Amino acid sequence: DITNEKTFDDIVKWLRNIDEHANEDVEKMILGNKCDMEEKRVVSKERGEAIAREHGIRFMETSAKSNINIDR
Repeated sequence: DITNEKTFDDIVKWLRNIDEHANEDVEKMILGNKCDMEEKRVVSKERGEAIAREHGIRFMETSAKSNINIDR
């Protein structure tokens, strides 16, 4: 949730949890949800991309409300 700093702060914990409990071949990706709410953004796209790069995984921003990067 790009409008909530806490969700960004928890990413490393969630990635560690995945590494500890999921199969080794699980595909990980960081999604910045609610990208339609630019006026309430607190997590920049650059920060999302940087943490994804740091962990060797993909990053994408999405919005279910505005149908951005959503396959239906």
